[in-house]
Amino acid sequence: MKFELLVALRYLKAKRKQAVISLITVISIVGVAAGVAALIIALAINAGFTEDLRKKLLGAQADVNLLRRDQGGIADYLQVVKEVEQVPGVVFAAPAVYQTVLISSGVQNKGVVLKGILPEMESKLSALSANMVEGSINDFKDDSIIIGKELAHSIGTFKGDRVKVLSAEGRLTPLGTVPRMRTFEVVGIFSSGLYDYDNYLVYVPINAAQRLF
Repeated sequence: MKFELLVALRYLKAKRKQAVISLITVISIVGVAAGVAALIIALAINAGFTEDLRKKLLGAQADVNLLRRDQGGIADYLQVVKEVEQVPGVVFAAPAVYQTVLISSGVQNKGVVLKGILPEMESKLSALSANMVEGSINDFKDDSIIIGKELAHSIGTFKGDRVKVLSAEGRLTPLGTVPRMRTFEVVGIFSSGLYDYDNYLVYVPINAAQRLF
């Protein structure tokens, strides 16, 4: 018999006249075991929650965003994408256009963040394709838009409906500056599992976003 087991049995087993001590020992062991088990379960849940949150966050956007110092866009963005992909550690890169806009379904209006993308490149960069609950990213056309599940509920919009998007970037007319507006067809609805993304983020083709802004 191993020395450790011999010592453990020596102190766990009690003589007949010391039955109360043996009972106290058993209760102590059960208490310690329950405490350690609770700690392990709590740490496992926390680790799992952290990993799940990280996957959802990185599944909706890139790890790093490259922007100009000024407010202007990057004219030769495809060339920049190729150069970025040559940097050690970079797995994939894709261009995008971000802007805050107003989306209107005719029933409800809401301020959202519009992201202009190249569908074939976005599929490799983010989990948008996997997060689609209605429609497909393959249906993306020039006048198409993909919105989040929570946003669809908020403004009362379904797949196949048409929505209006108004940009703060105005255009000059004889009547003054008028906000730019464009109509899009909802071809897909996504659910990332994160309320902020599902309620405030929409996707359109990058060329449509460029014209709108």
